[in-house]
Amino acid sequence: IAGDWTGSGTDEVGLYDPSTSIFYLRNTLTSGVADETIKFGNPGDIPIVGNWYGTGQDVIGVYRPSNSTFYLASSNTPNTTAAYTIFYGNPGAGWLPIIGDWTDSGYDTIGLYNHTTATFYLRNSLSSGTADETFVYGDGN
Repeated sequence: IAGDWTGSGTDEVGLYDPSTSIFYLRNTLTSGVADETIKFGNPGDIPIVGNWYGTGQDVIGVYRPSNSTFYLASSNTPNTTAAYTIFYGNPGAGWLPIIGDWTDSGYDTIGLYNHTTATFYLRNSLSSGTADETFVYGDGN
């Protein structure tokens, strides 16, 4: 994974262990141990990263396909909790989470991609609901 963990304007690297739900974040593009080790989510969750607060700092999160829920952390610190819990999509459908600033608002929101139909489903806010934007791009699979 990659993200601007410190709000410096430069992305840094990180790793996520899906078997333990642990994020390992490095604040510089150098070798060494993780600057932050954060357990967040459950085994099998998909790691995501976004600028949830419009501060320029990327914060970790996870998407849980089994219940189609996004869990967005409140910070990149070891005892973080979910600031947002957002049910979105079809549980167990196998859709992939995507994150982006779809409206040039200065903060990232959620989306899903159905690879079978090559359909994107984007939300313009960090909330549950129907897609604000839906479109097909690519040939699927």
